[in-house]
Amino acid sequence: MEAAQTAPIPPQTAIGLMSGTSLDGLDIARSRFERTETGRIRGELLNFESVPFPDDLAARLRALYTADAREWAACAADFSTWCAEAVLATGFTADVIGFHGQTTFHEPASGFTAQLASGAHLHALTGIPVVCDFRSLDVALGGQGAPLVPVTDALLFPEAEVAVNLGGIANLSERDSRRAWDIAPCNLLLNGLAARVGEAFDRGGERATRGRVIPELAAALAGLSYHGKPAPKSLGREDVDAHWWPVIHRFDDRPVDDLLATVTADVARHVGAAIGPRAALITGGGAWNAQLMACIAESPGLRLLPASREIIDGKEAHSFALLAWMRLHGLPNTWASVTGALRDSCGGCIYGDVGQVLA
Repeated sequence: MEAAQTAPIPPQTAIGLMSGTSLDGLDIARSRFERTETGRIRGELLNFESVPFPDDLAARLRALYTADAREWAACAADFSTWCAEAVLATGFTADVIGFHGQTTFHEPASGFTAQLASGAHLHALTGIPVVCDFRSLDVALGGQGAPLVPVTDALLFPEAEVAVNLGGIANLSERDSRRAWDIAPCNLLLNGLAARVGEAFDRGGERATRGRVIPELAAALAGLSYHGKPAPKSLGREDVDAHWWPVIHRFDDRPVDDLLATVTADVARHVGAAIGPRAALITGGGAWNAQLMACIAESPGLRLLPASREIIDGKEAHSFALLAWMRLHGLPNTWASVTGALRDSCGGCIYGDVGQVLA
């Protein structure tokens, strides 16, 4: 068994599909992975494209939280068909596709998480084996089902003591401890505030830069109970709606720029504190927010590692390509030290014949 876990695996390609809680669109990464003679896993992001959601599809995805079961099933088919068409339009080919799906419900304390995805439709239309539903096994084992990207951080970016993704929710993974957790809502809040003035997001953090921090709001956000909980811990959109937005709504009479300044500073403070005086790789859409990054960089001793545009935008999709490749080869792709599950596991449901891939 030990030899099977370390035997060389020749280079193979995988496509990763990621659409986050910000609902910006579909990220498509084409990557190559191998396991060397020494047992080390190596990976390279070969190609990356991001495709915005059509307005009607984005609206359906936003409404899923209150949709009925019929709409869930119909949207899963339509969403996965659209994803397949997006993959085919890129011309990318691969041995397997890792399909994260669109997280709609995430309640591990209640024993479930749900990502909208039909691996059957994606496989039927692309002809490529598909791995999806990465999180459910971990939740069934008592884990948070999140974050999953720390596996990629540890295996493919060993120079980073800490890796942070600034997506809809900011999350962090530690290299040495193999621990990870969700820090705080990020773009879910910033984009929601920008939408009040008709903007998709606060470009470069310009509005936050012009605004002034509201001390009372800053104190209320800092006092939210989630920040005092130990890891492992994770957040879903429902947590943000239940705890963060009600605090912000108490200050709806204040200028949007001031709200953005306050929330940006709050996110930066929690992210900086979580990183500490370590070398950090920061990726995700929030990495393009200059004001947010400047505030994070003020944290004592923190060192920011350089990252290419492809890695900043595509690391999450790259990660799900890796998780799918690991699932095909029976390698643990979800670590209990990260999620709090009873044991490590190899998560993901497979659609399609993988015989040729494993031959």
